[in-house]
Amino acid sequence: MSDLAAPAATGAPGTPGGSLPVTPIHSIHTMRRKAAGHSGPLTKILVANRGEIAVRVFRTAHELAMHTVAIYSFEDRLSAHRQKADEAYQVGKGLTPVGAYLAQDSIIDIALEHEVDMIHPGYGFLSENAVFARKVEEAGIAWVGPTPEAIDALGDKTKARTIAMQCGVPCVPGTPGPIASYQEAAKFIEEHGFPVIIKAAMGGGGRGMRVVREQSELESSFTRAVSEAKSAFGDGTVFIERFLDRPRHIEVQILADGQGNVIHLFERDCSVQRRHQKVVEVAPAMHLPENVRQAMFADAIKIAQAVNYRNAGTCEFLVDQLGRHYFIEINPRIQVEHTITVGWRNIIVKKGPEAFAKAVRAYPGCLIMDTTWRDAHQSLLATRLRTIDMVNIAKETSWAMANAYSLECWGGATFDVAMRFLYEDPWERLRALRKLVPNIPFQALFRGANAVGYTSYPDNVIYDFCKKAVENGLDIFRVFDSLNYIDNMKLGIDAAKKAGGVCEAVVCYSGDVADPKKTKYTLDYYMGFVDQLVAEGIHVLGIKDMAGLLKPQAATMLIGAIRKKYPDLPIHVHSHDTAGIAVSSMLAAAAAGADVVDLAIDSMSGLTSQPAMGAVCAALEQNNLGTGIRYDDIQALNLYWTQVRMMYSCFEANVRASDSSVFEHEMPGGQYTNLMFQASQLGLGTQWSEIKRKYIEANKLCGDIIKVTPSSKVVGDFAQWMTSNNLTAQDVVDRAETLDFPTSVVEFFQGYLGQPVGGFPEPLRSKVIRNKPKIEARPGESMAPLDLRKIKQELRAKFGKHITDVDVASYCMYPKVFEEYQGFLSRYGDLSVLPTRYFLGRPTVGEEMHISIEKGKMLIIRLMATGALIDGTGSRDVWFEVNGEVRAVPVEDKNAAVDTVTREKASSDPGSVGAPMSGVVIEVRVKEGQEVKKGDVLCVQSAMKAPPKAKGGRMLALINHIVKITMNDGRTLMGKMLAFDRHMNLVLADCEEFRRIKKKRKQGDQEVSESVEQKRTLGLVILRGETIVSLTDEGAPASADDDKKGNLMPGPGRGMPAGRGMGMMPPPGGVPPPSMAARPMPYGMPPPGMPGGPPPGMPGFGRGGFPPGPPGFPGMPPPGFGGPPPGFQPPPS
Repeated sequence: MSDLAAPAATGAPGTPGGSLPVTPIHSIHTMRRKAAGHSGPLTKILVANRGEIAVRVFRTAHELAMHTVAIYSFEDRLSAHRQKADEAYQVGKGLTPVGAYLAQDSIIDIALEHEVDMIHPGYGFLSENAVFARKVEEAGIAWVGPTPEAIDALGDKTKARTIAMQCGVPCVPGTPGPIASYQEAAKFIEEHGFPVIIKAAMGGGGRGMRVVREQSELESSFTRAVSEAKSAFGDGTVFIERFLDRPRHIEVQILADGQGNVIHLFERDCSVQRRHQKVVEVAPAMHLPENVRQAMFADAIKIAQAVNYRNAGTCEFLVDQLGRHYFIEINPRIQVEHTITVGWRNIIVKKGPEAFAKAVRAYPGCLIMDTTWRDAHQSLLATRLRTIDMVNIAKETSWAMANAYSLECWGGATFDVAMRFLYEDPWERLRALRKLVPNIPFQALFRGANAVGYTSYPDNVIYDFCKKAVENGLDIFRVFDSLNYIDNMKLGIDAAKKAGGVCEAVVCYSGDVADPKKTKYTLDYYMGFVDQLVAEGIHVLGIKDMAGLLKPQAATMLIGAIRKKYPDLPIHVHSHDTAGIAVSSMLAAAAAGADVVDLAIDSMSGLTSQPAMGAVCAALEQNNLGTGIRYDDIQALNLYWTQVRMMYSCFEANVRASDSSVFEHEMPGGQYTNLMFQASQLGLGTQWSEIKRKYIEANKLCGDIIKVTPSSKVVGDFAQWMTSNNLTAQDVVDRAETLDFPTSVVEFFQGYLGQPVGGFPEPLRSKVIRNKPKIEARPGESMAPLDLRKIKQELRAKFGKHITDVDVASYCMYPKVFEEYQGFLSRYGDLSVLPTRYFLGRPTVGEEMHISIEKGKMLIIRLMATGALIDGTGSRDVWFEVNGEVRAVPVEDKNAAVDTVTREKASSDPGSVGAPMSGVVIEVRVKEGQEVKKGDVLCVQSAMKAPPKAKGGRMLALINHIVKITMNDGRTLMGKMLAFDRHMNLVLADCEEFRRIKKKRKQGDQEVSESVEQKRTLGLVILRGETIVSLTDEGAPASADDDKKGNLMPGPGRGMPAGRGMGMMPPPGGVPPPSMAARPMPYGMPPPGMPGGPPPGMPGFGRGGFPPGPPGFPGMPPPGFGGPPPGFQPPPS
């Protein structure tokens, strides 16, 4: 019967002529032909392959209106490729699963029996077998592939080398042909030396290859290579080449018609390999000199034309560290590769979180997450890293970190700090980075039922927040609870999954599973908690070691046990390097089966941050657990971050060495530095060791809890309160019913954070909360939903129509902070566009600032002069030149007022009440004459010391004066004052320290002590206002003309915008470091501070800095950005 129509019916009653209209009957084949728009002479194709390879060929064949035939072994009878073909026949009955697909005659018999026009070999199996290709053509069937002659000439690597050399294409020095014994290699090695590589002549995929570096290894390596080649390819022929250390592996795809016409389809970089097998491929190859690229294109075409090549093929080259390229082989077959032009994130977007988790688990090495954009700067720089400094390196990061599991860039403390201190929109940060880094998954720290806040919220707020986060570019939610409270976790897990994100549920780690004396947080406890999380359907399991307590043996035990029980579950491990052991622990975790470890770029690593990326990645490469991140690229990025960190030095805590006492106090890395700073502000800086001891006691009083924000804050507040009031743990227990505890401690014992492991300690809990209610379930469970639409209307009425849905989400998390942020924006505008150099400190007089306010629009601003203080207004006129026009801007001088207040000191007299801690009274709860009873609240106090306010005019007069400062620890400092701010934080140059010490000496028969002054030079120092007791002027001011000459140092006290903290002071001379670049880096330019790129010989970004892009393009696009189309020609210059 015809495929087009059924036979016409005749003699049907009731119709003229006795016939009916004919309705064509269409089969699937006719529909395919109609869709394709043609019907070629070859219509039936058999694919001599299996699985995904065959399915892909079938899909393309169907689009070309072809009829498809599958073959399958008995073991593959339920395989998907059998179902996707139009016809399917078993092959190789009685043979092994692999042998069935190698049964040449049986495959041809099936093709002839079922009138097949073409045989497509796929790749692997018989795709490079010249004998099979010849048999197919002799049977009158078209062979979809290179000619048998081309396969024969190029499939043997020794023959291919000969052809290349005949064409004048450079080859790696090697034996002229195959060798039969290792003794035959002696002459070659004598001439070229070690190292050499033994290669299978018929090999591929890294099999039959051995690198030999010394004579003693030669015989055993030769034997193993021959044996492996015989097993893999049925041919033990090998040859030897000179081995190039750390070359780049570049492949050029070619396409030829068999008539001498050959084109190239550009190149890809396959340098990241494990055991000679490609792990990651990047297209186009980054940082490759253009002349080398074009030379390889020309050589690939030259070799293909020499053998009259037909079909698709891959020409492979090595490029040494001097930029010389060498031909190594041609793969005479179609080659399916997955380059990382879009990366790991593409799996999430196209296939979903489950497919992503499977791909992560299937990765042969160990992936990494880079914490530089979040936890690293939270731990080292008080979370003050601005968006612009991430944006400036984002494109380069998208290239260098293309194989990273994720970049942690959002959530945690970064959300509120962005609005509170940096005056930035955290959502805009997410969107800006997503646009520049389309290929790498973004990860956020998510506090379960608390989202990115510190309290409980109605459930609808949590679900709405997660949905908006995914819509704005977030991919992975690291969901944790500060007490490992499963009910809080369940809400966060469900919200992340329903939003379409990858849910990485976290086990917060405390204690030591390898220490039998630690009996609370044991291996059994953690395995039980993991069971609960897995039951919730999580995608990835996270182990979050907040304090750096995870020792190598404990990592081996914990990760090993989880991996054994859950072999298909991806495991992601996080730690801090406070004790200095985290590098070893991450290596142990990877060896035990972890799929991902957290690292920070070297200059942002160590101490309370994460372990160094360069160190761990280099070590994993030698453990056959490669990360796919090149060491040279890490170092290139590190040059940028070394400069950036200098700008934020004013936020650095005084942590200069590892502290293994963390194994006792268990303080999280981020809290360690913050608590040290806070203790200093509370006047407890000299009692840091005591605070750490009290932290241990406070933790035990709370019941030895999991400690991570916000539960760690409870323990920190508790410890400082105990230190300030000189209380022991026993004092707290004995006097709990009468002591005035910090609010955070009271709320913890009430249950506002959830239920701790093992429950609350009684009777202490009841004594602390007294008559306040106890919360025994999830705190947010009973909260009524918020009307988000109504909130948006109210915010628009208050702040304007620019309020969006994500603004509503920010408001729900932090209402007061959001309103203050909006108020700041309405007054000062969007300061996120300011380079950090000018955000943290004022420019020098005459300095020109380039500020990009939007795409294609830049303000060029020059500071001209600062006017005198205007009496009665507390403001000054500051003169700027803006795009060539002079403008005067009135600026309020925050230091113009004088407030000197002396407070009465508490005594033991009746009626005198002392404050429990240094701080500020923010609310008085009683009135004069009111009767008070024991336990009544008199006032509410903020636990932060109020800095003294100084006369702005007098302080300005001290710039460049020698000042003498008395510190609260008894020291005296003298130096030249360069800058100050409204908090009385000072910068001194040429600073000298004087302190009096007691020395003992013999006086006759007696030993007497005397006070001796000791002096030492400190250089440039930054002093915090709360540590200063007094300040006196010791020297005449500098010349008044110095300011106009640009000799005075810039600083926040000298015309700095109101509300700014102090930034890094440039070195003497007023020249800022090169990191203080005003503009983001364009394509093709090095990061700030890298004017000439990395040192010569570093292949990461080439000798000349970052690479130029394709002709006519501004620079090399990162993965995920399209390059020029084939055949693109640049416009004439």
